[in-house]
Amino acid sequence: MPTKKELFGFSLFDFANSAYTTVIITAVYSVYFVKSIGSPLSWSITLCISYALTLLLAPVAGAVADYTANRKKFLFFSYILCVIATAGLYFSVPELRYLAMFLIILSNVGFSLSEAFVSSFLPALSTPKTIGRVSGYAWSFGYVGGVLSLFLALNYLKITGFTDAAVREIAPLTALFFAIAAAPVFKLLKDRTVAQVKPAGISYVSIGFGRLKETFRDIRKYSELFKFLIAFFVYSCGIATVISFAAIFAENALDFKMGETIMMLFIANITAAVGAFFFGFIQDDLGARKTLFITLVMWILAVLLAYVTHSKAVFWLVANIVGFAMGASQSASRSFVGLLAPEEKSAEFFGFWGVASKAAAMVGLFSFGLMWKLSGSMRVAILLTLVFFIAGFVLLLFVKDDRPKKKWDEDL
Repeated sequence: MPTKKELFGFSLFDFANSAYTTVIITAVYSVYFVKSIGSPLSWSITLCISYALTLLLAPVAGAVADYTANRKKFLFFSYILCVIATAGLYFSVPELRYLAMFLIILSNVGFSLSEAFVSSFLPALSTPKTIGRVSGYAWSFGYVGGVLSLFLALNYLKITGFTDAAVREIAPLTALFFAIAAAPVFKLLKDRTVAQVKPAGISYVSIGFGRLKETFRDIRKYSELFKFLIAFFVYSCGIATVISFAAIFAENALDFKMGETIMMLFIANITAAVGAFFFGFIQDDLGARKTLFITLVMWILAVLLAYVTHSKAVFWLVANIVGFAMGASQSASRSFVGLLAPEEKSAEFFGFWGVASKAAAMVGLFSFGLMWKLSGSMRVAILLTLVFFIAGFVLLLFVKDDRPKKKWDEDL
């Protein structure tokens, strides 16, 4: 039975790592990169490379973490990688474009792997009756971290001025926020898995690939999970694109200033926290599948409004619909994997979840950047995300909201 300290530790990591995605990938550094270092296409390519590396590493690393019962150690090293590489972005001046790209790749790989490793603790911290709430609490707390880090960044830039040098200084400050806020997690979380004895003469990498081979051999046992991951991959192409290009779209298509953009994302993160928390209870009543249907309708509505509007006021509405849908859909997706993944393979299957998420980001971002370049219009490119959300909705129709029984089923 998990303790309140463990549940807090699980939520605390979401709180801490949201500083990276909010400030670096979404709101502040991404805009600086596009304006002063590279282009929208080079930003897309940089993120795509990081996601491709995650795609290669996550399932094998997850399988080894399960086998060795060292998920917490894997979580620690991926967290440290993200922190160090993010701090290094201070040196990312236009003359060192490739250094900036390299550090974004390293930091995003570290973030992506740590996200999968911490999520693998979810099945042991919840039951089928409470998994929506546990995931929702954590994801909601994560957005609180995003809001706080963005608030600190906004006030720092107000004091120093919205200069390139000040934006670069935000990077090590964000790394410091992540490092300090996540440090207690490694004391609070417990890994209840039992390590297996490694056979002599066989490397852990070979063991990792062997476990993956075993999983694919028995794929029929996990058919609903893999069907869900396909649907998740498709609609996540849209989610990743919107998250990564929301600030850039606001500034390029609607002439938002950086201060306005940060404030809009600040409010959207509050909305996302509310969405994750509120829909956690809805999911435990309706199920993850029905919850995701509701959120996908919200995504479709938001994209349509973004395409037709030329008004900043309407785009503020779009940002808040996106925030509400984002918190709910991401939390429900993680819960769905937790419901279907066997506890003894949780890190491995959350590795697949990470692969689906990052592969989706890779496909979505590259498609969006290419469409923007070919059409010369962000408004045309934004319609591409609509296709992803509609296709994901259709694929989800073929997935059962399966809820296997856990070892214990008491409410928290």
